[in-house]
Amino acid sequence: PAVIFSSFSPAGPTPPPVIGQHTVQVLRDTLSYSDDIIKELLESKAVAQSEAL
Repeated sequence: PAVIFSSFSPAGPTPPPVIGQHTVQVLRDTLSYSDDIIKELLESKAVAQSEAL
């Protein structure tokens, strides 16, 4: 059986990320792309950045 913590209410499910929501973060943090390269990719529509809903 699951452990029950009486002083904590369970958190509801969160929606998944929107496609493209983390594009800039991945390009910058994971792939170490510069802001200039990211800007060029976005302007050329090679990648897209979406806002969270």
